[in-house]
Amino acid sequence: MNTADNGNPDYGTVLQNQGPDWRTMISDVLNDPEIARFHKKAPNTVFDVSLGRPSWFKPRTEPLNGSKSKKGPARISLGPSAFESREMLFTVLGHELIHASHYESGSFARWAEEFEFAQNGVLYAHYISESFAYKWSSPYVRKYSLENRVSGYDAYHYNLKRLPKNFHFIQ
Repeated sequence: MNTADNGNPDYGTVLQNQGPDWRTMISDVLNDPEIARFHKKAPNTVFDVSLGRPSWFKPRTEPLNGSKSKKGPARISLGPSAFESREMLFTVLGHELIHASHYESGSFARWAEEFEFAQNGVLYAHYISESFAYKWSSPYVRKYSLENRVSGYDAYHYNLKRLPKNFHFIQ
């Protein structure tokens, strides 16, 4: 597992009275067969964890090379909300690793080149990647009753409606 210290003094702190530290929690979830299959597709992913981030901080995945138009590894940034429970971390990591696999495989760059920008200036590739990620994570959001904490089914359909007309998404 790759990690990046973002300079925050809370980096790597033990979760307050909640059990193991974040490295142990991430390792545990990455060993789950359901998550391991995505991690195998993005083995060079860097995890940027800061428990000192505000509670509203949303997990995100960005290319390490700074370019969404080039193939390469990704950085997954996580804040304290991702570590509320193993179920939350499982759902968040699975979702974000799907994005990471799109960067590392070159799929995101290929979509960005082929479909360019949607009308609102957002890359169509963003909506495509989100559709795949929400398609996977939506059932877990419902299974673990995370609807009030994590986007799910509605976000999946929101992104599906924004796909380019000539993109064939197999549902």
